[in-house]
Amino acid sequence: MIENTTKFTNEFIDEYLRIGFGSMNKKDIDLFVLKFIVDEHVQKNKGELNYYDLARNLKITVSKLKGVIKELQARYYYPTYTTEEFKKRLLQVIKNQRIQFEEKHIIISEIDPMFSQMLDEYAYHLKFFTDTSFNSAIKKIRYEDLFLIVKHITTDDEFKKYIQSENFKNILEKLPEQMKKDLSDYKKDKSVNIKTFFAKLEEYIKNYGPLVTEVLFQVINKN
Repeated sequence: MIENTTKFTNEFIDEYLRIGFGSMNKKDIDLFVLKFIVDEHVQKNKGELNYYDLARNLKITVSKLKGVIKELQARYYYPTYTTEEFKKRLLQVIKNQRIQFEEKHIIISEIDPMFSQMLDEYAYHLKFFTDTSFNSAIKKIRYEDLFLIVKHITTDDEFKKYIQSENFKNILEKLPEQMKKDLSDYKKDKSVNIKTFFAKLEEYIKNYGPLVTEVLFQVINKN
């Protein structure tokens, strides 16, 4: 299951000796080997962690794999729980079509426990709730709550770049006339700031959730 065996061997020996010869127990070894397998797997799988394929190849149950993955991420990936990492993972969800639009909510399929935990963390800090009552592997949130997250994590530079982009120009053509007029004014006004732009978007979020969400996703997309 490991393609780059040379890199794996070198990193394993470094890690084995780093904490002292003979100090690495079975659990430490299991987590290190799994980390290398998962990293290669995610790179080949469009940024996603496919539990079903991985569990089958590892000859363990999906539930057991999910438990070990949580331990793995707690040990190796907590330092990467950053705003930039969340943006990357959210955009990956969109790119891989792991999102569904409903009348008042969006449903997001988790791509790994880290993304799920980061989403819950934003919900805690911004004082809203994520609904997993239907299926623990998906999260259901209101459009207004997604708006709060994107508003919280967007920088002025990202906003200014988006307002002048071709993506913004293209999405304007999809919008209802009044909304199109309101947002078109921002492209012309060089003094416009992110605060007033989001205030205007907020007026439309309840009636045009999917359209406003597309704008929000484009704002944080640096590509």
